[in-house]
Amino acid sequence: MVSAGGIIQAGDAFGDWISFTPSFTNFTLGNGTRGGLYRRVGEFTIEIVAQFTFGSSSSISAGLGLTLPASLSGDGATTTQIVPAMAWDNSGAAGYSGHAKLQSGGGTALDRFFGPNTTQWNGTVPFTWATSDFLVVQGMVKVTT
Repeated sequence: MVSAGGIIQAGDAFGDWISFTPSFTNFTLGNGTRGGLYRRVGEFTIEIVAQFTFGSSSSISAGLGLTLPASLSGDGATTTQIVPAMAWDNSGAAGYSGHAKLQSGGGTALDRFFGPNTTQWNGTVPFTWATSDFLVVQGMVKVTT
């Protein structure tokens, strides 16, 4: 805790990075890979980085989502939270900017990935996923726990 008039250093606000295995909804990993990190930023915020790389036996059945790590619950009570995401089409050498949206009212999942046209990302949007394509989401989420 910092006293009045004290100096806050970066180490006072940022927790250590913690590894977690991201759980993407409507996604079957197959022989793909996935990984994630998160850390506390103060008491009620986390910074999250999660990624999957598509393998030849990976598949997406419907709209993509991501469950928050370690039983954390996002705070969506007063505002909608949006976290930046990027999908990479390896064969087309093209990146697609998008966002992940926290469940309405809060909850434990970033339940929609979407791009500029608001269409939810799935097996064919923003492109047809194939080996070596990847999705990465990185940003801050206000949490209640």
